[in-house]
Order: sequence, then C-alpha cells, then structure tokens
Amino acid sequence: MAKVRVAIDGCGALTRETILHHLDQPDFRDVAEVVAVCDIVPERAKAAAEDHGVPAWFADYETMLERVECDAVLVIVPHALHAEHALRAIRAGRHVYVQKPMAPTVAEARRIAEESAARGLKVVAAPGQALWPMYRQIRRVIDEGEIGKPFLAVPPLMGWGNDDVGFPNNPSWFFSAEAGPLRDHGGYGFQTLVCLLGPVRRVAAFSGTCVDWRRWNGERFEVTGHDNTAALLDFGGNVFATLPEAWCDTAPGSRFLRIHGLKGAVQTDPETFNHLDILPIGATVHRIGKDPLRLECPLESVQFTRGRHPECGHVHVYGDILHLVECIRDDRAPVADAARGLHFVEAVEAIFRAAAEGRTVELETSVPDDPWAD
Repeated sequence: MAKVRVAIDGCGALTRETILHHLDQPDFRDVAEVVAVCDIVPERAKAAAEDHGVPAWFADYETMLERVECDAVLVIVPHALHAEHALRAIRAGRHVYVQKPMAPTVAEARRIAEESAARGLKVVAAPGQALWPMYRQIRRVIDEGEIGKPFLAVPPLMGWGNDDVGFPNNPSWFFSAEAGPLRDHGGYGFQTLVCLLGPVRRVAAFSGTCVDWRRWNGERFEVTGHDNTAALLDFGGNVFATLPEAWCDTAPGSRFLRIHGLKGAVQTDPETFNHLDILPIGATVHRIGKDPLRLECPLESVQFTRGRHPECGHVHVYGDILHLVECIRDDRAPVADAARGLHFVEAVEAIFRAAAEGRTVELETSVPDDPWAD
C-alpha cells in the first residue's frame, strides 16, 4: 500500500519542537511521508524542511496546495485561521487534520463538516480523546453500572499559573480574545466528557479576566481575552459536569478527572495524568460495598506511545495525526471527526453567550452517544 503523503501548514513551535520529531520516527515513516511544509515566515519553513529532510517548503499556503501532490494537510496555524485553511485544503481535495478549535465560529465549523462530507474527505478535529484506551475503559465501567447512574463529572483544570509564563515563544497570543483557555485547553475536557457521557444539551457559565497583565521573558503584556471560565454542562437526565478552564492554575492536585455516580466514582490518577500531557495511564473505581477496581493503560499498549514518541512530547497530537493516516489507508471514518469538532465550537460560543447574558443556552448540534459503537 502506498504511503500517505502529508503536507504541514504552519511551522510554529508545536510543529518544529514536537510534531516533526514524531513524524521522523520509523513507525510513522513506514506508513506516511511528509512531502512539504509551509509557513508565512520563510525562514521557519526552510529550517523545518532542512532539519527534517522534507523535500519542499513554501511561504504561501495556496501555492503549496497548487504545486504539491499530497493526500492530507495538517492545519497547525493560529486559531483564527483554522477554518479558512481547512476549507481551502478540503476544496483542493485533501483530507485534513485541524488543531483545536476546528473553527472560530459555528458557521465555519459547519461548512467544514458539510463540505468534507460532500467531497468524501476525512477530517480529524483535535483533540481525539476517544483514541486513548483509558477513556474507553472508563466508559465501559459507566455502561456496566459499576458506579451506578452518573450525576456529576469534574474534568482537570489545566493552564499557566500567575507567575512568569513558561513558554519557549512569546505566548501573549494565547491570552488574546481570539484564544484563551476555553478555546485552547477546553477541548480536552469537553471532548473527554462527551466521550464518557454523550452530547451536551445546554450550558451555563461565568467568564472573565482574572489577571490583567502577564510577564514573559521579562516583558509585560496585556491580557485582552478571558483567562478564567467556569462552565456547567447539561447532558440531559440530570447528568451535569463542570468545565473549568483558566490560565491561572497553580495546583497540580487539580489535574484529574472524576465522575461521580449513585453507587461510586471513578477517578484518574493525579500523579500520572500529565505524564503524557492530558492522557491518564491509571484510574481507580471506588464502589460502595466493594473493593476498589483498578484500571491501567500501559504506554506500550498504545501504538502512538511506543518507542521514542513519549520523548517527543504532546503524544496526543501525534495520536490524532496517526489516526487520520490510518483512516485514509483503511478508508474508514475517523472517530475524532468534524461533527465532534463542530459540537465543541458550538459549545464555546454557547458558553460565552451564557456568561454574557446570564442564562442557559441550548445546543443545536449533537454527536453519537458512544464514539466506540460499531
């Protein structure tokens, strides 16, 4: 079977310091090849190509789409450009991996879902939480009634604390109105909860700016977007979840997922939750009147965390990319598809609207209740 030809749109820190190192590994090169990279800063694109043996580099995205023969495009550019660049790739007949959020607006996200489906193209919308086996184990525990009916879920709180922002490149953009913790990190908690509890029906929220100024590399910059959002998600049937997202977190102990049920609870290990950024490798099921049930997800049991991939960082990103490649090769529908990306984008809009207007907001989009159902 021919290798899947991949072009990369965006050579920022994530691409240069993480993604390209994953795609250099022999197991990925067995099934796919990077044929081109693109960045609006020519020096970055040129350096990325030279450092990783990529045969072509471009400073213009449209030129790359016109000149390069590729099967898929990885869209790894700032949030505001996700939809535009994903749609241009789709209209050029390419499958797409797009970083989260899939689009700035519901209208754009809906176009991605509709146009890719009409052209028979596959879209993987980050983050693909359903690809991590631990979450499937937790869903099975819930479905088998081990904790009784779930009634409340609390995902981890992740984000930069109040001190100098530890980031290799200027992070001020992450604190702008175009970004913020809900759009950037919120997808992890949201998509995890949707995998475990089903689609969200309605939301309520509070949101605002907790810290007006931040520092990076000795320089102050203004926070122009919300850095603290607390949402409440309603899954129907009086099943609720919190979705806290802030660039203010300084407590490692808050970084675990816990789902409460009428007969017990399941909680991921806080000490291992960040070992792979956002993917737990252990969890415990606490059951009334029974011994605790231990769940494990060894690294060697998951294809995208074997070998040197954990050393490359952000293995969840590589897992999403590998998922797209496998779906192209096997001609199957992605689990982390455009419908789930659209559901999150609508939730983001609804959360900010709920916070601004002081009311609950119902969601119109939905996804299948169980992402693992055949």
